Amino acid sequence: FTGLCAAFAYKCGVFNLGGEGQFIIGAVTSIAACLLLGLKGPGGVFVSLVLGMLAGAVWGAIPGIMKVTRGLNEMITSIMLNYVATLFMGYVYTNLLREGSTPQTPAIDESLKLADLPGTKTHWGFLLAVLLAVFLTYVIYRTSFGFQIRAVGMNPTAARFNGFRVKKLILLSFIISGAIAGLGGSIELQGKQFRLMNGFGQGFGFDGVAIAL
Repeated sequence: FTGLCAAFAYKCGVFNLGGEGQFIIGAVTSIAACLLLGLKGPGGVFVSLVLGMLAGAVWGAIPGIMKVTRGLNEMITSIMLNYVATLFMGYVYTNLLREGSTPQTPAIDESLKLADLPGTKTHWGFLLAVLLAVFLTYVIYRTSFGFQIRAVGMNPTAARFNGFRVKKLILLSFIISGAIAGLGGSIELQGKQFRLMNGFGQGFGFDGVAIAL
């Protein structure tokens, strides 16, 4: 998911190096929803994943807004936000949602855990990642929106002269990119980790950048 996050932004000519932070914020939002709202069952899984995706989108929008309004370098701002997200997650699992004396959150309800694919030790999140990769490939190469994204990525000046709303497309690319990473964080939480603790998501963002390149 962090690889798809970085790849999508890159197609629009911007470098989202904040996939790890967006991944973490998605997971933080999901566990908060699961524990505080008492989510359960398939409906709870869906709500949790959607909320994680929305949280990642908001976190991804921050460097996008700073770039299109102030011209700030998105690589610097997105990397800095990774640290903010990591420290905020630490505050959540050591204070707000701490489980007793252990610096971690309680585990999510059993009904919220993603089941394994039949005959494998891989949960359904893997299949969702593959389907998302196929869907994004279609969007990028087979839709007018994808054409505009690629046009801005190849030559923003030419795209602007052809009537494309370059700043809007750049911001949308950050929002969508963040949503992808946030969804990944939610799936990691519900498919494998089941709780927040020290080291959650560590290194996933830059691994995703390497995969994307």
